[in-house]
Amino acid sequence: MTDKQLQKINQEGQQWHKWGIMAQTFVKSGALPEGDNAERVMMKIQAGNEMGMTPVEAIKSFYFVKGVMNIFGSATTRRMTDHGWKISYKDEPNKCTATVKKGDEEYTDSLTFEEAEKSHWTSAGGRLKAGWYEGANRKLKLRYGALSLLIKTYLPSVLGSAVDIKEIAEDTVPVIQGELSTKLNELTGKEVDKINATKTVKELITVCGELKKEKGSDYHKELLKHFNIKRAELEAIK
Repeated sequence: MTDKQLQKINQEGQQWHKWGIMAQTFVKSGALPEGDNAERVMMKIQAGNEMGMTPVEAIKSFYFVKGVMNIFGSATTRRMTDHGWKISYKDEPNKCTATVKKGDEEYTDSLTFEEAEKSHWTSAGGRLKAGWYEGANRKLKLRYGALSLLIKTYLPSVLGSAVDIKEIAEDTVPVIQGELSTKLNELTGKEVDKINATKTVKELITVCGELKKEKGSDYHKELLKHFNIKRAELEAIK
């Protein structure tokens, strides 16, 4: 390892040490969002540093949605303009088209409220989310949604270490994680048939025990559900 490489490692170590002290001070201030700890603040500072932000700007620019780091819409547009991109929006009833331009480069994408609905972004518990209420809220959501699609399709480097725009991620991340969770916990038809084919409670316990070892703890609730249904059926036969 060369002297220059050692010097770089030493400088990075000193930088992280300073950030660590800074992060703990920020957390103790009580001025950060609830749930932010020193480790999360360090992640924000690091991500911001990679994008040319000051520590305070980074802390204000990033937000965690179910453990996924995202960047606020206002910070995204500021980053775009800082890099020479001009952003324009065409607002229509329940639709927004975003266009970014720099020199001869130009990219356009759009999002409609209907598309957001079909993607299950707009509602929770059978009710419309407050962010999607008709008016200024929906207008902003559609703007950031169109910009998010555009960036992820044509300019992904703009997001840096962030996954998406916060205002969009708060709707999309829960949907994606919910779908993954469902797929992880879903038993196959053959596995359910194997449970239903048992003739005694003892046999049922054995089969479900084998499936639990095979499938893992993620399937515990699903297995328990089928176990209880079949056990009630077997006990009713006695």
